[in-house]
Amino acid sequence: MSSVEVAFDPRRILSVLVRRARHTRTRHGWGSLTEAELRVLRLAAKGRPSPEIARTLYLSRRTVGWHLSNMFRKLGLSSRGELVVEVRRHDLG
Repeated sequence: MSSVEVAFDPRRILSVLVRRARHTRTRHGWGSLTEAELRVLRLAAKGRPSPEIARTLYLSRRTVGWHLSNMFRKLGLSSRGELVVEVRRHDLG
């Protein structure tokens, strides 16, 4: 894989966002998402329902809902549909 291909790898972008969030967490935007929120985000962006996300990540449905709610607030979104659009727009999914 060339260095150009690596630079645009969505997994690498998410990894960078996670590291950045750990060290310089802001209150809003992509850099504010926690590692747990990003795990939920990856599955929600693929259209997985909350019960499936909960089972996959060994969380309660309520915790999944909490992470989704926090993501919506941090990113200024109001629905999963908007979340999917933004993930695709930022090439994260």
